[in-house]
Amino acid sequence: MSPVIQNSYQADPITWNVIYDQLKAYYDQHWFVKTFTFGQVDLMDLDKQTIFPLVHVIPGSVSIEKGVQTMNMEIMCADLLHQKENKEERMVEILSDTLRNLQDLDSEIRHGFTIFKRREEIEVDLPVNMTPFMEEYKNVLVGYNASYVISTPYQAKACIQPTDEKIDKQFVEADRVKPRFPRL
Repeated sequence: MSPVIQNSYQADPITWNVIYDQLKAYYDQHWFVKTFTFGQVDLMDLDKQTIFPLVHVIPGSVSIEKGVQTMNMEIMCADLLHQKENKEERMVEILSDTLRNLQDLDSEIRHGFTIFKRREEIEVDLPVNMTPFMEEYKNVLVGYNASYVISTPYQAKACIQPTDEKIDKQFVEADRVKPRFPRL
C-alpha cells in the first residue's frame, strides 16, 4: 500500500540516523526503559542483567518508489525472566508492561510531539503488529516486537550527491535523469 505523500523537497530526509536519534532521545527520558539499543539482536550484550528492561530497534528493508521511501523496522521491548521468580506471574507482568510501553511508543510516533514532531510528511502504515516472544538465550527474554512501516517523501536528485564531480544539469529534472542515448 503506497501512501499519498506530497512531492515537495525535504531539507532533512528521514534516515536511520534520524530515527535512532529521535527514539534514543525519547527513551533517555523514559522511566521504564533502562537501555536503548539499535542493530541486530545477536549483537546485544544480554549478559548484563542491569540493562533491562530494554528497547531494541532492528532496522529492516528500505524500498524506494517515485517520491516515496518506505522503511521497515522492528522495535523490541523486553525484560528478563529470572529463574528464581514465579515464572507464570512474572511472564504475564513482563508481557503486560512491554506491550503497554510499545502502545505508548506507538501513540507518540503517530500523534505526539517528541519523536517526529508531528511531521505531516511521515506516515505510519497500519496496522502496526505487536507480537509477543519468549526467547531463551543464557536467560529467558520476554516481551513484544512491534513491526513498523514508515513512509516518507523521497527525491532522487543527482545534484545533492556528495561528490566532487560536476553534474551536467541539462540531464537532471524533477526526480529523473534523462537518458543520454536514445532507446533503440
